[in-house]
Amino acid sequence: DKFTSSEVLLVIKSLKIGKASSKDMISNEIIKSLDVNHINFLTSYFNTCLDLGIYPWNESIITPLHKKGNKSDPDNYRAVAVSSVIGKLFSTILLERLIKHRIGTNPD
Repeated sequence: DKFTSSEVLLVIKSLKIGKASSKDMISNEIIKSLDVNHINFLTSYFNTCLDLGIYPWNESIITPLHKKGNKSDPDNYRAVAVSSVIGKLFSTILLERLIKHRIGTNPD
C-alpha cells in the first residue's frame, strides 16, 4: 500500500526540535513547519521511492565523541551519526508498517 499523508503527518508531529541536521541542512523544525501541499509532495516522493525500490538517504555525518580516558586512544571514543531527517521519516513509517504487519500475521 502507498504511504498516506496522514501517516507522514503523524510521524512529523513526533519529531523533536533542537536536533542536528545532516548534510542536506533540513532540520526537524523545517519539516514540522511544512504546509499541507509540501506534506503531500513529501508523501508522493516517499511513494515514488517505494515504487522504484530506492533509498536515497544513505549518507550520514559521523563524528567521534570522546567518552573518557586518554584522548589518543581510539577505544575511548564512540561514533555519533547524524542522518537525514527525510530518511528518518521514511524509515520510521516503513518500520511502523512492518511492526503492524508482524503483529497482524504472527501475534505473540
